[in-house]
Amino acid sequence: MVDLGVLDGMEFSRADGINDLGQVVGESFGPYVGHASLWQSSKRIVDLGALPQFSGNSHAWDINNAGQVVGQSSTESGKRAFVWQDGQGLIDLGTAENGSETTVAKSINNLGEVAGVSTLSTHHPFGWNRAIVWNLGDKLDSRQAVLDGVTGGAASAINDSGQVVGTMTSHRGESVAFLWSNDAGVQELGHLSNFFSNNSSEALGINSNGQIVGWSSLKGGVGAFIWDRKNGLRNLSDLIDPELGWTLRSANDINDDGYIIGYGHNGNTKHGFLLSPIRVAN
Repeated sequence: MVDLGVLDGMEFSRADGINDLGQVVGESFGPYVGHASLWQSSKRIVDLGALPQFSGNSHAWDINNAGQVVGQSSTESGKRAFVWQDGQGLIDLGTAENGSETTVAKSINNLGEVAGVSTLSTHHPFGWNRAIVWNLGDKLDSRQAVLDGVTGGAASAINDSGQVVGTMTSHRGESVAFLWSNDAGVQELGHLSNFFSNNSSEALGINSNGQIVGWSSLKGGVGAFIWDRKNGLRNLSDLIDPELGWTLRSANDINDDGYIIGYGHNGNTKHGFLLSPIRVAN
């Protein structure tokens, strides 16, 4: 496990996206401001800044193998999705076609497809979230589509097969992690615990092998999970050496080699983590 550290002048960090080259993105933050951050393989941290017309806060959620980073810049009234490219900086993806002024880009695959969420808040006091996908053209023109059957939810990640994961409101009124594909539609992934009457879970990352990571409510807080078709939903904290002293709270992404990033607690310290898979000999 690797402690990724923080930007100069910041106190905490969280890691939210990793590509197959080992580049990691997330946020470094202090008491008053947080900035989107890129961790290179050399452990050099790059401050990605924020969109100029917005406040100083920003967050990076994902990075693809071309080094394109997606996330959002924040204002007092909402958020605006961006894509970052080396040499071009942050590019504003604009408002959603449904009229929302708040958009968040959560994931980008290697085909330039971006999954995220738009929130209708004007004249809707409780808000309304829709899972959406942007298709980015050569000039980063944004063409959007709402995922079929996922209303009242948010898309968090998309893989190169076009499978999308996130969270949605189930027919029982719970927040539940989902897997969506064009062929099979929506599948609920469940929860780690049924202790609560209002259980919650959210899928945050999916790789090309169909392995999914995220978080779920637990007695005493939340816990990071991994899901695959063979083993179902498992608590990641149960799969690491207990002598490390870590409680893994959220698994935020997984790459095709099985490396998982997220955040957790080691004593009173909250830091991002990088979890390496153990290879079992045949």
